[in-house]
Amino acid sequence: MKTHILKPKIMKKIVLIAGFESFNAELYRIAAKLASARCPELEICVFSDRAISDQPDTVAAALENADVFFASLLFDYDQILWLRETGTKYSNSVGF
Repeated sequence: MKTHILKPKIMKKIVLIAGFESFNAELYRIAAKLASARCPELEICVFSDRAISDQPDTVAAALENADVFFASLLFDYDQILWLRETGTKYSNSVGF
């Protein structure tokens, strides 16, 4: 008889960078906390676009092993270039 060992489902890591609507970043952090409370294996990191300039190492570390990356309404060209250089592993992307 063959025994099947169930492997625990590995949840994903999501990184969100809020640009122009960064006034919603706190709301996104609250939603991330609620989602993580229901799914403790899920990791969600929320940043505002200012974090790209103020905490680039922290943002880069989060992006390094993220499974999903969302960025919305980023207007600073230097930030876009930095993200292009840092987040190059994301082959499927949508920009608006």
